[in-house]
Amino acid sequence: MIPLMVRAGFKPAIAGAAIIGSIIPSALSPGSSHNVWVAKISNMEVMDLIVQFAPKILTLCALNIIMVTAMIFVFRDFKKRTEEQNDEVFEVASDSRGELPDRVNILYAIAPILPIVILMLGATCVPALKMGVAEAMIYGTIYTLIVTRANPEKITKEFFSGMGKGYANILGIIVAAGCFAGGLQAAGVIDALIVQLKDSKEIAALAANFGPFLIGVLTGSGDAAGHAFNQAVTPYAAEFGMKVPNLGVVASLSGALGRMCSPIAGATLVVAGMIKASPLEVSKRMAIPMIVNVILLGFIFEL
Repeated sequence: MIPLMVRAGFKPAIAGAAIIGSIIPSALSPGSSHNVWVAKISNMEVMDLIVQFAPKILTLCALNIIMVTAMIFVFRDFKKRTEEQNDEVFEVASDSRGELPDRVNILYAIAPILPIVILMLGATCVPALKMGVAEAMIYGTIYTLIVTRANPEKITKEFFSGMGKGYANILGIIVAAGCFAGGLQAAGVIDALIVQLKDSKEIAALAANFGPFLIGVLTGSGDAAGHAFNQAVTPYAAEFGMKVPNLGVVASLSGALGRMCSPIAGATLVVAGMIKASPLEVSKRMAIPMIVNVILLGFIFEL
């Protein structure tokens, strides 16, 4: 996408920012560690949580698209290239995985999205397909095995390897955040914070809106910020007049917005390396959109 945008006339920095700013739909994934945790403390199924908040998340996505697009005009990041300039090659580090086949195999293309399609249909218009994430993944794997006619031994090993890696990544983040929250609890910080939040719903809303965002900007990790808040504060939402799912989703999205405009976030550093530019060039194009979005976040999700 970055080379295509550059050849179309966009500066590399805004091309990188467009990629960074396009990841909010990950909040619709049943594999998101935030969705797994918020659904657990809300006593909900993951897909029920996603379906409930999908319209609001898509609204935030639309706002993000509009705001990042506006940055093209603010920073004057588009200039139509001449034919001579288009002959110049913009190289981005890649490997064989980025090479497209001569002909697209539709059956192969369906395989990666089949579990998500099953989960979405089961949670919305086809109740007969309602199932958990694990079951949907197994059906997707069986379908992939059939259409690719791959070696069953190899695909089974890859399946469990991927499952183990995903489990470790999700649980690793949750456990790390839980240790941090446990330390705050032992030090009495959480109890003091809950007392303050009980006295004012407005303070709780501001804390969820801006707390994980600021931590995400400073640390470059939205996951750590969101999980720390959701383990330490969100379970007590009812005590200060708020809903656990709403507060949990807002906190996780707030951390994600902070990460997307942080110059030290891993994704920003990778993109900056690809476009051979300073991470600050990318993050400053993300700052205004993310600040506007985090201000609107509480209103969209009705905190």
